[in-house]
Amino acid sequence: MAYDVVVAGGGRIGSTTAIFLSDMGFNVLVIEDNPSRIRVLRERYGLDVFKADIFSNSVDDILRSSNVVALALPGSIGFSGLEKSLRLGVKNIVDVSYMAEDPLVLNDTARNKGSIAIVDAGLAPGLSNLFVGHSYSMLNIVEDVLIYVGGLSKDPRCPLGLAATWNIRDLLEEYIRPARIIINGEIKAVDPLEYSGRISIPGKGSYEYFASDGLRTMLKSLKPPRNTMAEFTLRYPGHIEKMKTLRELGFLSSIGLRIGKCEYDILEFTAQVLGLKLSECSKDRVLMYINISGIDKDGKPCIHELVLDEYYDDSRNITAMSKTTSGVQACTVKLLIENREELDKGVYGLEIVGLKDKTYKYMVECIRDLGINLYIWRKVLEN
Repeated sequence: MAYDVVVAGGGRIGSTTAIFLSDMGFNVLVIEDNPSRIRVLRERYGLDVFKADIFSNSVDDILRSSNVVALALPGSIGFSGLEKSLRLGVKNIVDVSYMAEDPLVLNDTARNKGSIAIVDAGLAPGLSNLFVGHSYSMLNIVEDVLIYVGGLSKDPRCPLGLAATWNIRDLLEEYIRPARIIINGEIKAVDPLEYSGRISIPGKGSYEYFASDGLRTMLKSLKPPRNTMAEFTLRYPGHIEKMKTLRELGFLSSIGLRIGKCEYDILEFTAQVLGLKLSECSKDRVLMYINISGIDKDGKPCIHELVLDEYYDDSRNITAMSKTTSGVQACTVKLLIENREELDKGVYGLEIVGLKDKTYKYMVECIRDLGINLYIWRKVLEN
């Protein structure tokens, strides 16, 4: 049986993507090798599952025969999964893996195979890229692109204002990994906790932010704005000072620490301890605010804004992070199935999809149909 969509990876994101796509009426198969995940996928959600590792030869024909392959793999193997899919000749790929490698190096491979691979197709990067791309299409001059996004605990009183919705070590890496942003047209790597501040978001109150490395494909695919392009991670007030203290005390160091006969990775130790505390707060919130300023086609200064504020879905027991990330991936799959002729061959991010009005509007409508509320304003300023 040929499936409309094969989802590679049945973790939190992959399973939610599969559920959304099944609800949309597509025949979906999940590739997963973890027995406990397989049981949940089959018994709780009624999904078809093929027990295998994505890198096993046994899945090759399944990948080739599907209409779309949706990759939801851990970042550490994301690039390899994408590369394998392209080399097999898979024609349509939507990847949500946050890989360290640059997926754009596979662009020629995709074009030579006649394939379309849309990468970083989640929340941020993902939805943020879509909105930025569309704003670029509407402006003659882009001055500033400022993206603020954060996965928070639903209850601000939770430890550090966070919820355990994704890998804790990956979360901690955000505080020590240099963040690439654009300042005055040049790409610069900055210390995330030093490039920080406070912002008041329309209708949502005041939050802290620090620089994060989320621009990714946009660093190459879009012309640099006149001033600044940056992504920032949002946190509840008081968070950044606590993380600076942890870093200064060495708790975010990746060096080894020997205690008696045992050696520990300090960052992993911190992640394990924090994971225990955050397990008490499973209900989350996702907040995104995008502010883009520039000059429109009529020569008038204007501002484009987007606000998204989602909370844990109690009715379906789905985290806000899974709902928003998987929602964007599922809609991108649907776009590929129903509007492939509107898309170019190659590997690219959703900013390219956003450049075209038809595909941008399709995506926004699909995301809203999933119950994800997007509030978008475009204001012309008085000279």
